[in-house]
Amino acid sequence: MFEFITGGITNGFIIATFSAALLARIIRKKLRINQEVNWRQQRKMTIQFISITLLFYIFYLPAIITAILTTAGVPNYYFENFNAYAQFFSYYINFLLPFVCAGTLPQLKIKIKNTLQFWTRHRHTTAVVPTQRIVIQRGF
Repeated sequence: MFEFITGGITNGFIIATFSAALLARIIRKKLRINQEVNWRQQRKMTIQFISITLLFYIFYLPAIITAILTTAGVPNYYFENFNAYAQFFSYYINFLLPFVCAGTLPQLKIKIKNTLQFWTRHRHTTAVVPTQRIVIQRGF
């Protein structure tokens, strides 16, 4: 039960709360020093917060909800198949988090695009066909 509360319920609460708190802190700081809040500058950070929070909620929250319902006394046979899929997809967070974070890096997008263009450019080369060499043997 302790692991369920600390590893499941509080994670979602902490991720959402502190992401929103950090964003609110930046906005409050901008307003305190009488600067305009330019969302273009804050866009990258906001996209990272939202994408990480959504990744967690989409893949991990269904497993937590089924665990809460089981703990509350709802019979397990109502969502037995769903629970198997929810537990399976909850492990995808570890694999997808680096891609979510890398997706907001503009330099990485440019490097990948240049690499793919370089690869497709050199992939369409023509094949060199060797000519056959005819050897005439002389009889002795």
